[in-house]
Amino acid sequence: MGLGKAVKTVRRLARLNPDLGPRASAEETIAQIDAVTTGTLRDFAQNMAQVHLPRWHLMVPVDGAPTLEELQERRACLNATAETKAGH
Repeated sequence: MGLGKAVKTVRRLARLNPDLGPRASAEETIAQIDAVTTGTLRDFAQNMAQVHLPRWHLMVPVDGAPTLEELQERRACLNATAETKAGH
């Protein structure tokens, strides 16, 4: 999708939702999306896993899903592996 088409789409959606209050321009929104990097996405995911995961675990039980303790053990193993690799 070209930038022009994205701008038109955002403007059309904004007209359809007049009660949403003030919002960034289409150009500002596209710039924010373009500013997302692998690092910022990784940081966001880590924050969600460390800060918000316990809430998700309590709110959305799923049959067969790992327990919170199992998830925390996995994260600890991943962190240990990353630290080991970084030490080389």
